[in-house]
Amino acid sequence: MAGYLKLSAICTDLDISVKTLRRIIARGELPTLRDGGILRVPKDAYEAWKKARLVAAKATPEAVPERPVLRLRRIPRAPCREG
Repeated sequence: MAGYLKLSAICTDLDISVKTLRRIIARGELPTLRDGGILRVPKDAYEAWKKARLVAAKATPEAVPERPVLRLRRIPRAPCREG
């Protein structure tokens, strides 16, 4: 099956865990084929997905929304009661 990749090969290429790759597959981003109980991804589909992800990662900073800054404030302690 030269036209298909094992999940372990993709994980090694992307430096991600198998669990993360399975989440990507569950979202429907990558098509799979079950070959005797082993999931495989078509090589051309993987290459197209990887290229699309690289293009999206090179988006300009203006395209990425800025995260709001979380401001913490100190809450005064209640005075201790004696007695």
